[in-house]
Amino acid sequence: MSRIAALGLSLGLALCATPAQAQEIRLEPAAAYVGDIVRLSIEYRSEIPSLYALDTQPLERDFEVLKVDSRTSRAIADDGYINRMHWDVELVPRRAGSLRLPRLAIGDWRTPALTLPVLTLPDAARAAQQVTVEVEADTPAPYVGQQINLNLRVLHNTPVSQFYWSEPRIEDALTFRGVDEIDYRDGGLDVNERVMAVFAGAPGRLQIPSASFRGRVGAWRGDDDTAIPPRRIFRRSRPFELELRDVPAEFGDGPWLPARAFEGSQRWELPPGSYRVGDSLRRILTLEARGLPADALPGDLFAADGDAYRVYPDQAQRRHGFVGRELVARLEQPFAIVLTRAGRVDIPALRLAWWDLGVDRMRELTLPGKSLIVVALPRPDPVEGAAGGRTLAPWMWLLPLGLVALAAVALEAARRGWLVATARLWRLRAACRNTDPAAARRALLDWASGRRPETTPVGLWQLRRYLRSSESIAELGRLDAALYAKTPTAWRGDQLWRALRAELWPWLQRRPPAAARLAPLYPVTTCNPCAER
Repeated sequence: MSRIAALGLSLGLALCATPAQAQEIRLEPAAAYVGDIVRLSIEYRSEIPSLYALDTQPLERDFEVLKVDSRTSRAIADDGYINRMHWDVELVPRRAGSLRLPRLAIGDWRTPALTLPVLTLPDAARAAQQVTVEVEADTPAPYVGQQINLNLRVLHNTPVSQFYWSEPRIEDALTFRGVDEIDYRDGGLDVNERVMAVFAGAPGRLQIPSASFRGRVGAWRGDDDTAIPPRRIFRRSRPFELELRDVPAEFGDGPWLPARAFEGSQRWELPPGSYRVGDSLRRILTLEARGLPADALPGDLFAADGDAYRVYPDQAQRRHGFVGRELVARLEQPFAIVLTRAGRVDIPALRLAWWDLGVDRMRELTLPGKSLIVVALPRPDPVEGAAGGRTLAPWMWLLPLGLVALAAVALEAARRGWLVATARLWRLRAACRNTDPAAARRALLDWASGRRPETTPVGLWQLRRYLRSSESIAELGRLDAALYAKTPTAWRGDQLWRALRAELWPWLQRRPPAAARLAPLYPVTTCNPCAER
């Protein structure tokens, strides 16, 4: 009986040990200095394909987790296949001393506990291998919406390789990273500098969190033959805050445009010859600003109808880019103008106020209007119509009335912005179907600016006031994360479109009950082999 029990116990242990074999864990280097990066490598092998999540929360007590990379592979073994899961975890010790790495749970396996000696760098080595990170704002008290340049610098007196920056993530603000980096020497230190443009959306205190830097320094040997091998280091800047000034009271209620320079121009496309009722002309406005993003430029300067014409805005073209250390934005907005009355037609001049940051006062941009003489369409001669002996059927008189009514409905829809809003939503629908987050963001901002022309949103976070459902607001957050994530993320545009469609057109979600639907005359049975697996 004891032999049978021993055999059963052996089989049980064998079954328990079969799913996971020859697990590995390594810590490199075996000892570190304060501010160094260590790598924890874990490999889990199993005959059963699985994908476990690695919980790094137990490490947070004594270490800062910088990054977790994972990968899977499959290898051929003597008795089948072995599935491998591998994790590389980058850690930074929070203090000096003998730090303990606790056991981590992966499936039915627990990693062994490890100990890492963390030493304080000798004063001579610290002086010989200085590496510091600084973040400085170029404006101590900027206006809300003004471009704030954050200068990010790494200062070092020893060669540093494998540069990797992590810019600060600032809440409730738009950020743009400059494309150029400069290297120079300052006070015996080598400096690597880059710029980051920030546009805050609300007055008050703006929190600037830390920027971080990772790199690699070479070996060092002291006069007393103390040797330190090459190592990877982690440095962080100090966080700070800025006090943002509100819009000056004398500026008025127009769109707030704080810029270093602001220019505007226009181009007219007129029909040849004389102007008649029903003719269409185009007025193309161009705005350029130094120190603003393209989304901040107003595209509705000429959207109001006159007593002798109707205005139809066309698709705006926006773009911006860095010129030196300033973000330069450009907007080109065409407008179609349809003449509706004969006589003298005065198309008004356009005036736009902006705030000159160089002299700290308001300026006004003026674009001149145009005066036209519009003639009426010639009326048909009733005598000639009667001489021809042709008479119209009574129902034919209803056709012009129907066309006039249809035109009136179209003009009213265009005047209220329904056609433009619908076109912008269809562009959003196309961007969601194409899984294009950048195009979806542009379409959403265009749509929101059309709903409230007096306030032009500059970021997705400002669209929450237009939406009520938690699903739509959550999808905005996922779109924002897909745009500004450090690593590519899987964004589902169809989910965003479904959430917005359910909120904007709730009646489209109604469906007849299943019992009211007619069954097909000839039911067809399909076979899905994939569903049987």
